[in-house]
Amino acid sequence: MWNPLIEFAEQQPCRVDGWRRSFCFWMPMGRGTPELPGLMLALEQGGACEGIAYRLTPQQVESELGLLWNREMLAGIYQPAWVPTTLRDGRTVTAITFVVDTAHCQYCGDLPIERAAHHIAFAEGRRGACRDYLANTAAHARSLHIHDPYLEELVERVSDLRDGAYVIPTVQADGEAVGEAGVELGPEPRLEHEPDVDPRRRAAEVERGEPVGLALAD
Repeated sequence: MWNPLIEFAEQQPCRVDGWRRSFCFWMPMGRGTPELPGLMLALEQGGACEGIAYRLTPQQVESELGLLWNREMLAGIYQPAWVPTTLRDGRTVTAITFVVDTAHCQYCGDLPIERAAHHIAFAEGRRGACRDYLANTAAHARSLHIHDPYLEELVERVSDLRDGAYVIPTVQADGEAVGEAGVELGPEPRLEHEPDVDPRRRAAEVERGEPVGLALAD
């Protein structure tokens, strides 16, 4: 959510029903190690989630959606999905997001929150500490007036595990964008199931498997 890494024409806070933000897959690299893997956010079925929707112009679709696809689909942990999305201004659009592949070997959706908090509190890797990932996500959600009880509970648990030495930074609402939501592309396309197609059609596929996310994964 807080680092989209794409060019876009518009961004809006939004809500997606039927999907929730969840630390539900292991990261043995990056923000963890094989001995103490970190956890990453993704969208998991059930509940609802608030995040950011990004609108692309027709001229941006091929290049920016291609970048997003390469970023999110490289590891095979996510599946693309078109989801009805309610924007904060009241509009309803169809957005593409990336949801977790529950068949992937790194999926751990049944993890108790106590164990999740332990891994987030202490896992660290070459990209930094897992707790910093949680802190950035929580900070940007707060700056956008997105209240996520799940994130806030994890913040409290991680703070307790770190003996209170865990500070969530203050982020201005116009700072780095946050979002596990979707990228709005305009009229809803039909879903395709054929491989090796261009980025716009590939994004509409439900193929081998974040948020937006809403966030979807951050």
